[in-house]
Amino acid sequence: MKRTILTLGEIYTLNLELFGNENNKGLLAQPLTLKVKYWLQRLADKLKSEVATIDEIRNGLIKELGEEIDGQVQIKTDSPNFVKFQEQYVELLDTEKEISHAIFTLNQFENLEASEYYAVFLKLIDEEL
Repeated sequence: MKRTILTLGEIYTLNLELFGNENNKGLLAQPLTLKVKYWLQRLADKLKSEVATIDEIRNGLIKELGEEIDGQVQIKTDSPNFVKFQEQYVELLDTEKEISHAIFTLNQFENLEASEYYAVFLKLIDEEL
């Protein structure tokens, strides 16, 4: 296993890189060997709880600083609390955390032909000599 230090913001982005969204295909959906997919899924399982915690804290901050509008709690961008929200949320996302994961090498991904760019995942790739 390898250990890598990422910010919580990078962890959030890495989760998106693994699962994808409506605009991008996630790394887990790419044609990779079963062994690589296994280790990527193990990493994804670890990230789920981190992302859930980040979302929970963000939602709590919105409830604390926001106001109810049409039955939903929101923070208007012209509100002074919006700046407070941004400052506190950015501070959270800049927090560093060490994650452990399988050793990934460029050889494992040499046949991958993806149009997506996985910037945070590349930080997990072990340099080969």
